[in-house]
Amino acid sequence: MLRRGRNRGVTQTVGTVRRMFERGTGGGIVGLLLLAALAGGCRAGEPRDAGRPGPGGDGHAWTDRGAGGEDRHTVAADRGDLRSADFVLVDGADVVRVRTADLGDDLYRVSTPAGAKVRPAVSVSDGTVTAGLAAAGGAGPALVEVALHDDVRWRVRLGGGAQEEVLDLRGGRIEEVELTAGTSRAEVTLPPAVGTVRLVMSGGASRLLVHLAGDAPVRVRAAGGAGRVSVDGVDRTGVAGGTVLTPNGWDTATDRYDVDAVAGVSDLVVDRT
Repeated sequence: MLRRGRNRGVTQTVGTVRRMFERGTGGGIVGLLLLAALAGGCRAGEPRDAGRPGPGGDGHAWTDRGAGGEDRHTVAADRGDLRSADFVLVDGADVVRVRTADLGDDLYRVSTPAGAKVRPAVSVSDGTVTAGLAAAGGAGPALVEVALHDDVRWRVRLGGGAQEEVLDLRGGRIEEVELTAGTSRAEVTLPPAVGTVRLVMSGGASRLLVHLAGDAPVRVRAAGGAGRVSVDGVDRTGVAGGTVLTPNGWDTATDRYDVDAVAGVSDLVVDRT
C-alpha cells in the first residue's frame, strides 16, 4: 500500500503511471510493475528510496527538495512502534546539526545538501540507527543535518568528529548524548530532565556550550581539566583534571543532568535556556 504524502518522488511517479493509463500509451504493464515495486519498498525501519538514487545507486540516498527548493540527499525510515532508539553517526563531517521534531511516521531524517562531497548511508537494526557518509562527487562542504522524532526516547552518539556540532534537542526525549570525537565547537541544548539526562564529551573540544531547558540540578565533571568552566553563571578558571562540581540535592534528585567532560576542553559553559 502506498502512503500518500510520505514521499514526493513516489507521488510524482504514481502520477506519471496514472497518466500512462489515461492516455493509453501502452505502458500499462510497465506501470503495474512499477507500482508494485514502489508499494513493496517502504517497510517500517528500512531507509526509503524516494526516487532517483544518489551517486553509487545503492538505494539508500534519494533526492528531495529542501525548504529553499534546492535538491538534497535525504534518507528516512518509518518509525513503526519504536518508543526508544539509538542514533549513531560514525563518520566525520565539517558541520553536524541534530534536532528533534514531529516527523509524523518517520523515525529520523538524515540529509546533506546537493553539491556536497558526501551523502548519507543509513541502516537500522534492533532500534539502532547507524548513519555513515559516502562520497557524493560534489565539491561542497560535508554538512550533515539530522532530524529525530520528538516522541522517541533517544541516545545520541556522534562518533566521527566535526569542526562544529550543534544539537538542539530541547523539544525531544533524551536519555544520553555522547560526543566521542574531537570538535572545535560543540553546542548542545537538552530538554527538561526526566530521570538522569547525561552528556558525555570524550573527544575533546575547544568550546563546549550546554544549554539546559529546565531547572533540574546539574553535576559537571571536568575529568580532563579545562581552561574555564562556567556553571549557572559561576565562573572558574584553570580547572584541574578530575574536578567535580556537584550542587546540593543532586544526589537525591529524581530528575537531573550529568555533564561529563572526559577529555580536555578549553571553555565549558553550562547555562539555562
